[in-house]
Amino acid sequence: MILPCQMPIDSAISTTVREAAAAFGFCDKIEISRFGKGLINDTFLVQAEEHSPLLLQKINTNIFPFPLDIQTNYVLLSDYLKQKNYFLPELIKTTDQQLLWTVHGEAWRAFAFVENSYSPDPAQTGAGITAVAQCFGQFSTALKDFPAAALKSILPRFHDLSLRYQQFEEALNHTRLKVNGELKQVVEQLQHKAALVKVYQQFQDPKRFPLHVMHHDCKLSNILFDKNTHQVICPVDLDTVMPGKFYSDLGDMIRTGCCTVDENSTAFDRIDIHTNAYEQLVATYRDATAALFNEEEKAYFSYAGLLLVYMQALRFLTDHLNGDTYYKVAYPQQNFYRAKNQLLLLLKLEDYLLASGGLKQPYPAEK
Repeated sequence: MILPCQMPIDSAISTTVREAAAAFGFCDKIEISRFGKGLINDTFLVQAEEHSPLLLQKINTNIFPFPLDIQTNYVLLSDYLKQKNYFLPELIKTTDQQLLWTVHGEAWRAFAFVENSYSPDPAQTGAGITAVAQCFGQFSTALKDFPAAALKSILPRFHDLSLRYQQFEEALNHTRLKVNGELKQVVEQLQHKAALVKVYQQFQDPKRFPLHVMHHDCKLSNILFDKNTHQVICPVDLDTVMPGKFYSDLGDMIRTGCCTVDENSTAFDRIDIHTNAYEQLVATYRDATAALFNEEEKAYFSYAGLLLVYMQALRFLTDHLNGDTYYKVAYPQQNFYRAKNQLLLLLKLEDYLLASGGLKQPYPAEK
């Protein structure tokens, strides 16, 4: 049965997609439509009467220069989780049994489409928070005994705060912008929070804080739900699954799910912490990962959000200083305002944690 198309595509793109579809065994009488709202990879739904639907995806090799590493990781994870009866969408090989179809520098892959499923738009609070924390916590816990070091590091040093601060300082030293006024104030405030880099460095002790398998892109739109029961089926978009620390996924969930506005908002006076969402997220994630993290990792959960919010503020401002070469912008000051947004969120989160007892002191004492 042909499913309704989500979004038509023009004829030039259609020709390329049809060639890619043929490489995965879809040749005649097919319908193609764009699928989802991904910002990095291009995804298409391919349908034919004689086949189950296929999700076909062109990997953005500007962001992911080694797409075969992504595919290799997926096979390792899928094979391992299958033994635990943990469902992931089936990876489809090409007609000549390859993990990728490559042509003209493009890399294409395919997955079996999970019928009667959906991925909702991101939610800030409520059931969305619980689903995200539980889903990704259970995902990492299911991989508790999987050798994290066996995975390829898809984006090396992705959550390396020392590197991000170094890049920030280098951008500051080489920028063509005049660092004065409001820009200077934000720069100085971020420099004032550099003690968080030392906190991060403490967490790199492998004996106290081991590596785990982390998703690194934990959001509601990266979860499949059942259309009938509205229950979680599984996490998706595993491109950034790689070794990480206890703070990586939790910190990013806090950053994206517990603020009163999103990272693009310039309503700076409205930036605050959804305190109920924060407590609900942390409690749910703590329960979901009870068998994964050691007691010392759990004791430092409060620093997860601080580290990831600070890191993102640095990344946005670094890109602004570098001339907006990484993040897409709709207007010249957008990355600066994103950085200011995240800085204010950091300050609000720190105030909340100190007031609520989540932090006993601004930063943990070194051991």
